[in-house]
Amino acid sequence: MKKSSFCLTCIAIYLCIQFLVTSCANIGSPTGGPKDTIPPQLVKVSPGQGTLNFNESVISLEFNEAIQVKDLTSQLIITPSINGKYKTKLSKNSLELQFEQPFDTNTTYTLNFREGIVDLNESNPAKNMIFAFSTGAYLDSLEINGRITEVLNGKPVADAIVTLYRAADTLNTFNSRPYYLQKTNKEGYYHFRNLKTGRYLIYATQDLNKNLKTDPRNEKFGFLKDTIELYKSIDSLHLRILNINTADIRINSSRPTGPYYEITLNKSITGYTLEPLEPTDIRLFSNPLDNNKKIRVYNTFPGSDSVAVSFTATDSINQQINDTLYVRFEESRRAREEFKYTVSPKTGSAIREAFNATIDFNKPVTAINYDSIFFQYDSLTIVRPDTSKTFTWNDRRDKLTIEATLDANQPLASVQPASGNLTDNVLPAGPRSVMLYLGKTAFITVDNDTSATNPVKYTFADPKNFGTISGKLDIPYPNFTIQLLQPGNFSVVQEQKNQKNFSFRYVQPGEYHLRVLVDENENGKWDPGNVHKRQEPEPVIIHPDKVILKQNWEVTDILITE
Repeated sequence: MKKSSFCLTCIAIYLCIQFLVTSCANIGSPTGGPKDTIPPQLVKVSPGQGTLNFNESVISLEFNEAIQVKDLTSQLIITPSINGKYKTKLSKNSLELQFEQPFDTNTTYTLNFREGIVDLNESNPAKNMIFAFSTGAYLDSLEINGRITEVLNGKPVADAIVTLYRAADTLNTFNSRPYYLQKTNKEGYYHFRNLKTGRYLIYATQDLNKNLKTDPRNEKFGFLKDTIELYKSIDSLHLRILNINTADIRINSSRPTGPYYEITLNKSITGYTLEPLEPTDIRLFSNPLDNNKKIRVYNTFPGSDSVAVSFTATDSINQQINDTLYVRFEESRRAREEFKYTVSPKTGSAIREAFNATIDFNKPVTAINYDSIFFQYDSLTIVRPDTSKTFTWNDRRDKLTIEATLDANQPLASVQPASGNLTDNVLPAGPRSVMLYLGKTAFITVDNDTSATNPVKYTFADPKNFGTISGKLDIPYPNFTIQLLQPGNFSVVQEQKNQKNFSFRYVQPGEYHLRVLVDENENGKWDPGNVHKRQEPEPVIIHPDKVILKQNWEVTDILITE
């Protein structure tokens, strides 16, 4: 064999051997097999559960496998609140918490890691990671548990914070971090452990911004009005939360804006008065805008001088502001706002013979042509309502309520246009239709706008297409509102006042909830409470069972208890 051929043969043999060795060495990991679902187990902790007279600054934990921390600053709850911060030192299967400042003396501390420690591979959270120690000779052992739900729908609130403040302090959920803190689980339950005897105030809040306080502008919160006398454990201490802005009413601005004068507030209000300080025969017209955060005043005063007015506003928790404003108007090229209004129920809706409609205007109406408003059954059958009985205006004259008794079996003329084509303002012959005709210039506003023709067409509801929901209330309250609600957003479908034997008729087939708003103080409305006065929201009773209604069906014998 030639020398060159021998060399090539050696090289080929060498490459084959390398390939075989590499192939054998690179055996892939087997696929499949059971997923690791076993959480890491705590092997050792210092200080141990129930340790007394602990005076160190380091807490250490050791597990049976490699771990990692997951959002520990949010998951770990230390109560009572500590001074300063802590650092974490992670090493394979162990974790150390190194505290910057010493713990308070003669105090029981509880550490709840929740799901802040997980294994390295599958992120399985360690279970039952709650333990307590004391810096004194005694371990506090009192407990409080309960559930957090929303006031108006009864739904549990997950990941809310529940806080305890010492009653003797001036601290509260709006201005300070709590003394004791817990978070709710997915079902809305909370559980305080190892509490010290004493007197406390309790709050619950969503804490969206994670600052352990309540921002009432956008965070739901709740509280109990009474001080907790904690000398034995308390079971099932429930709280209800509600989104209610407790800030004082404040005027952000008050000035001419285009052809109007506008008052802008820092929050929504429930009512206001605006009256000239000096006697005058000229009426001051205004109406609320922007979700009741703005009030627009219209120019009905001659001349360019300012007019002193008394302004009073009230919010949902009956806080008030009283001020004197000087209303004035300036020349402006800005066009006045276009006149608009909406009618409810809207055109095309099915109605009952006991007819009720509202018309909402975007500016006050100063005049109405009643001859331009009537009910039309067909091209020849017109019924003019008795406006003295059927028309009701609100104080601002930007909402009109129409109540009338209609006749679904009104005799109809059979006259049709010769061409056989119907105009937009004529209803087809038939006993189950009616039109609320709002003619041209029916409404004239404070800005001297006039309305266009608006025929609102309805059909009479056929009972066969609807159902009835009825039942009884066994509650100790004489004043209340019972509401039939959509299941998704809890919007009100129908409601009745003070009817312990209730009946909702002409209900669309579907699923519904029932809710009772109690008027405990008998002021004609449901009140959301006032935390500044330690007044809780008035009672709300939500029927636990969803009501399922079929077409042409009656659901009866519903019993609602407290």
